[in-house]
Amino acid sequence: MTAIDKINATQANRKALREHAREAMEDYSRVMTWLLIDDDGDLYEITEPQGQSFYSGSDTVLATTGDFYKAHGNGAACDQNGTKYKTQREYLSDLLGKTEYSRIFNK
Repeated sequence: MTAIDKINATQANRKALREHAREAMEDYSRVMTWLLIDDDGDLYEITEPQGQSFYSGSDTVLATTGDFYKAHGNGAACDQNGTKYKTQREYLSDLLGKTEYSRIFNK
């Protein structure tokens, strides 16, 4: 079972996903964040001061935001062609896959 398969469609997980997407889509950020999933399928996000570049814990990392470039206004979430996502829904459906996004958010 993959990490995505373990995600429970709970209100707390939906909130964590949206908070992550909000941060990912910002043009400028002075922090690094990691969207993680624990063994129980619960999502959470950790935040570190800029300069931290890796997560060394044991939970599964689903996505990260922030780095030197984002701290200087050049790092918002974008697709493989460099086009920035216009909505959180676009970003999350790409991150999770459309089927999983629909299951979690009932859309």
